[in-house]
Amino acid sequence: MELSRIQKVQLREIWKHEATNFTRWLAKQENLALLSEEINIELTVIETEYNVGRFNVDIYAQETHQKIGYNFILLQVHFNSQAMVSRYHFNRISCFFAKSCHELFI
Repeated sequence: MELSRIQKVQLREIWKHEATNFTRWLAKQENLALLSEEINIELTVIETEYNVGRFNVDIYAQETHQKIGYNFILLQVHFNSQAMVSRYHFNRISCFFAKSCHELFI
């Protein structure tokens, strides 16, 4: 095990672009497993950048073993410094989520 000091860094120093860098990184099984552990829901990725009308949901997933009862889960990363654009994007996806059969939005 390698230990190091926790450092505060700018996200864009590590991941230049949310969709092409961060979402792909998060969707890898070993990284998604860490998120799954934190939220106590084991996730399996169905698709990344899932089309929702004019927008994309970052990760479209499902609960792996249906222990909690969520069939499909939408994960949306807030990675944009343009707050109004992000709120608009979030609201659009929230509306889609509310009208669809998806049961959990993270």
